[in-house]
Amino acid sequence: MMKLEKVTKQTVYDVINLSLHDEQKTFVAPNAKSMAESAVNPDYQTRAAIVEGEIVALPCTPSG
Repeated sequence: MMKLEKVTKQTVYDVINLSLHDEQKTFVAPNAKSMAESAVNPDYQTRAAIVEGEIVALPCTPSG
């Protein structure tokens, strides 16, 4: 089962260091950029997607 958790100072580097497959790079921004954009845009929130205790993705969704 997947769960979504806030990115914390303990997990931020794990999220930033997630890699994309080459085919994804034209469709998905690097996680550091997504996190920076969400920090200044109150309409978006980032969450770490966690499966079996491992961070696997960084979905960015509209809040509310």
